[in-house]
Amino acid sequence: MQQKPPTRREQQEAKNRLKLADKKRLEAEAEQKELEAREKGDEIRRRAQKARRDARSGKEEERLAESARRRHLQDARRKEKEERKKQRAAYQEKHPGFYNPSLRLHSVLAALLAIIALFFVAAFLFKDYVGTVGSAIAYSLLGWFSYIAYALPLFMIVHAIYWRTDVRDRILVKKALSLLPMTVFAASFAAMWSADFSTEPISAALAYSNGNRLVGGGVVGEFVARTLCRYIGPIGLSLIGIAFFVFFVALYFRATLKSLYIASRARLKVAMVERAKKRAARAEEKKRAAEAQAAAPSINEAAPSDALPENRKKLLTESNAAVREERAKTRRRALFADLEEGLDVDRSPLPSGNRGKQLFDFETEKS
Repeated sequence: MQQKPPTRREQQEAKNRLKLADKKRLEAEAEQKELEAREKGDEIRRRAQKARRDARSGKEEERLAESARRRHLQDARRKEKEERKKQRAAYQEKHPGFYNPSLRLHSVLAALLAIIALFFVAAFLFKDYVGTVGSAIAYSLLGWFSYIAYALPLFMIVHAIYWRTDVRDRILVKKALSLLPMTVFAASFAAMWSADFSTEPISAALAYSNGNRLVGGGVVGEFVARTLCRYIGPIGLSLIGIAFFVFFVALYFRATLKSLYIASRARLKVAMVERAKKRAARAEEKKRAAEAQAAAPSINEAAPSDALPENRKKLLTESNAAVREERAKTRRRALFADLEEGLDVDRSPLPSGNRGKQLFDFETEKS
């Protein structure tokens, strides 16, 4: 039997099926290629991230190694410095020399410095009774530093008081050397604050005479103040002087800004705590007074009977009765004082007015 040839419709459907199969195959191939490309890109990114992590870890390891090496060097230097300090301390302990506080020489020098300071005080106060040397010293110091020279004996006495401590701490020479620049800048401040100050040069003789008259800052103060004010001005001189003053106070009186801040803060805290305690005590006292006043109301104020407990009602009643009885007794003693002295009421003149009414009321109440 001969097979029928396919119709045009069947041929078209076969072609469409072939086209659809080709399309699906191409889409599957495209998806496969895209998936492969994505996986390849992810692999490249992972490799790049791994390379960056390795580089970062290598840098981090290098940084950690460098910091460890630096710390090791710092520790080695610190240990070396501490070892040298210990060796120096051991050598000084075996051979103390001048910096041995137990030497009798230091007591002698401190006493001698205190005596010299007292002699300076006497020379400043009693120029006519200290001889030629004392007068020359007083006139010379006043001429060179003006009235700033009056502070030198004070610093010398402080230096004598802390002599042994300064020897033990090895700052004796530093304190002695810091006194000179502090005196110079104090004299320059005195010259700058004088009324006739200017940046023009001044003769040494005039500055010396002004210093003895306690005007300006003496020869040293005038020269330093006029020279520095010509170049850096009064503000620069003031800043330098303040810096030297802070350094001098920190070195001479063993006080730093941090220690002063800590001490003032502690004192402020103590004051605030004391004030809070006083306020709390006053508030507690007021509270107790209010509670006592509320617990013991006045007799004339009638409290509501239903708001009081039974025992309190009884106490208030007995208290009111006792007070009324005491008042009645006082009134009787005042009205019948003459009867208590043994007088006869019938022969006395008849009372009049309110007193008679009171007697009548009392007799009525008595009967």
